This record gives sequence, structure tokens and C-alpha cells, in this order.
Amino acid sequence: MLLVFFLPFDRIPSIEIAGASIRLSLIIGGLVILRAAYLIITKKTKFKFITADKIILAFLAWIVLIIPESINLSRALSVVVFNAFAVLLAISVSVIFNKKYIKDLIYALFISCGITVVFAVYQYLGDLFGLSIKYTGLLERYTYSVFGFPRVQAFSLEPLYYSSYLLIPYSFALALLFIKQKIIPTKFAYFVLAISSFTIFMTVSRGGIYGLIGAIALALIFSFIKKTEDFKRHALASLVIVTAGFLLSLLVINYLNKPINAKKTGANAFIDQVKKTGLSEGDERSVARNNALRILSENKSAYLIGIGPGQYGPYQQNNARGEGWTIVNNLPLELLLETGLIGLILVIIFFANIFFKGAGILNSTKDPAVAVVAMAICTYLISQGIQYQSFSTLYVIHIWVVTGLLIGVIRNNSKN
Repeated sequence: MLLVFFLPFDRIPSIEIAGASIRLSLIIGGLVILRAAYLIITKKTKFKFITADKIILAFLAWIVLIIPESINLSRALSVVVFNAFAVLLAISVSVIFNKKYIKDLIYALFISCGITVVFAVYQYLGDLFGLSIKYTGLLERYTYSVFGFPRVQAFSLEPLYYSSYLLIPYSFALALLFIKQKIIPTKFAYFVLAISSFTIFMTVSRGGIYGLIGAIALALIFSFIKKTEDFKRHALASLVIVTAGFLLSLLVINYLNKPINAKKTGANAFIDQVKKTGLSEGDERSVARNNALRILSENKSAYLIGIGPGQYGPYQQNNARGEGWTIVNNLPLELLLETGLIGLILVIIFFANIFFKGAGILNSTKDPAVAVVAMAICTYLISQGIQYQSFSTLYVIHIWVVTGLLIGVIRNNSKN
């Protein structure tokens, strides 16, 4: 519960140690790994490798093997360590997972979500009323001086990471509405759907907004196939709530803003930002993709084995870190460049494996709690598949924690 609760607090509070951002979710995640290791070593739990474990551990082994391809070994080692921690945490979560925890985990998730939403609203209003970034927690590049309105990020590193997190409670709220259950009151699920969708729009994260649309589309498809009770009523209500979230965010930004010029005013700036796909010349993400493709064209062997984990930045910056390493901002392309086709295919197979097994469990289980977890996380994975076209950090802790929950469902199902 603590791990799930602290997932969105990945910047505030945190401290920097040896180039790593240490926060509560990492500390608690470390304890979860130790707990799982203890249970396995003392044989207090029956542990058996399932297909998903083998695939993702093969990916870890592969990125260790290609470390010598790197031009910056310290960067490569740190990326391997970060990925290893995320993967081990997912497996550990799956080991200690028990379906009797589901209700408490969802409450922890929803309460945490509510706290971040309240803080995000404070950030927005505080920035407009002139509070220092020291008090709002916003980074300078997300204040009203850039777009004419603040882009909320709550306690997260960036708005896109915050929207990525918000899609977890959003997906769980959808699952709770579409599956007949007595775990969480329906009104509470509607409330979480409303505040999470509104705040995702307020982040003005294109990937997050497109992910939101993809998630609700898949939830509707799942529900239609499964023939869930009151499908039409909940489907209509969910669509109305998400649409209302968008309209409310539009109204807030249109009437509560500080235009920086005549062209960048309120809703116009908001719509322009959301409409951008990153395909236009000069767009930051387009430039990064072109640079990645150029490196691939100059090094044909990279198509197979890559240039080394985390090496796009060193290649692009002549091995001079500066203020930080740049990334491709497109996960499939970054994985192809840095880990080759072998690494990319292993990651795709891993997520495809747990997605289809999760969907199979959703279709067959008679336990509503398990069905909620399976549907919510499968829906969330699709939203991240969409959002990962606009950022490229694989080892995002909140993604791997919920991935671990789905693996836990699959692991328990295989035991049964």
C-alpha cells in the first residue's frame, strides 16, 4: 500500500545522490524486493519462473551483454542498474501479490491520486497569482511564462510523467465502472474518473491525452466483448465525464491565464499544443527522432545489437553530459537504436505476453477483483503504448509496479 501510495511523489520529496533521484517509492520498492527475496529463499512462497519473467530477464541479460558497445560506460551501467531495479521490483510485486490486497491497494491509489490533484490545482492557481516556483513546485519551463498558462506536474518530474501516473487511477476507475463489483462504490469510481481526466488535460501532455483516449476506447471494447452489466449506462456516463473534464480544463485555461502575447492566449494556445503531433520540422521530438535515425544510418550494425544502453545522449552530445543526457522521446526508436532489434523485440514480446494473458484472465475469471485488476492494467498498458511515442524512459517505477500487479494476477492464475 505504501509503495502504491508514494508512486506519484517522484520529485517532491526527493534527494539527488550520485546522479540518482532517491525518493520514497524507491526506498519502499527496495524493501519489497528484499521481502520477495526472503520469501523465495526461505521457501515461504512457491516461486516458479513464468514466461513473462524469462522474457524480461532475457532483456536484462541482453543489455548487460552490449555494455561494451557503449562509448560512455558509466551512463550504460547506470541505465542497466535502473532497468534491473524496475524489472526486479515488478517481479517482486508479483511474488508478494495476493488478491485479498486488491481493495486496499485501490484505495491507496485513489487517495494518493486525490492528494496530487489538489496539489496540481494549487500549483495552477499559485503560479497565476505570482507565487514563487519555490512554493508552487513547478519547474520554470512549465510556468505561465511559456504558454500563457501553467502546465501542472504536481509532485512529478514533468507533466508527461504526471499524466502517465494519472492514467493508472483513471484506468482503474474505468474498470470498476464496467465490471460488476462490490469492491469500491460506483460513485467513488466516477469521482476519480472525473478528477483524473480533468487533471490529465490540465497537464497539456499530448501523449497523456492521446493515451487517455486510447484507454477509454479499449475499456469500451473490453466491456462490449465481455457483455458487462449496464454497459450502455456506464459507457455513456464515462464518455460524458471525460468530455466534461476536457471542457472544464478548456474553460479554466481560457479564463484563468496570463497571455504572454496576442497569439498565445488561453484556449487557443492549449488547442495548438494538443494538436501538435511532433511530426513537423523543427519540433523538438522530430529533431530527436531524425538524430536517432541518422546514427542508425551511420552504424548499420546498430540495427541488430544497438549502440549500448542509454547511449543516444552520449552520441548526440559528443560524450559531454552538460546539464543532462538527451533522449529520443520515442521509446520504440530509442530501444531500436540503443539495444537493437533484439532488445526491442524482447520488450515488445514481454508486454504483448502479459497483455494477452491479462485479457484472457479478464475474459475467463469469475472473481470481480481480479477482473478489475486485469482490465485496468491491460487498459493502462495500451495508454502507455500510445504515450511512449512521446517519451522514452523505460524504467519508470509506476509503470513497472502496475506491470508487477498484472504479472501477479497471471502468476496466481497459473498456480491455480
